[in-house]
Amino acid sequence: MRNEDPTLCPYPLLPEAGGLLNWGGTVQGDQFFWLTSDPDPMEWPVVAWFRGKDLRDAWRLYDMRFVAFLVHALSGKDQDMDDLLNWPNEPIWKRG
Repeated sequence: MRNEDPTLCPYPLLPEAGGLLNWGGTVQGDQFFWLTSDPDPMEWPVVAWFRGKDLRDAWRLYDMRFVAFLVHALSGKDQDMDDLLNWPNEPIWKRG
């Protein structure tokens, strides 16, 4: 996708320096990554790719650490995360 049109994936991919490292996804197909742009892994922000959105609008950078992102995702304050909170009788997170 990135090779064909770099605007479809605005972040580098591993093994490129500072590339995205996938750590999980949802049962709906959304994907979550760390942006490995800082030498300290504790400072890596989270990047989300939301399935079902226009490809150029599917990426979100959450400039926060992992635990802060989880709290944010489960807070109900982010429209893009609504499906995580409203998935009936299924796990809302799965290992990537």
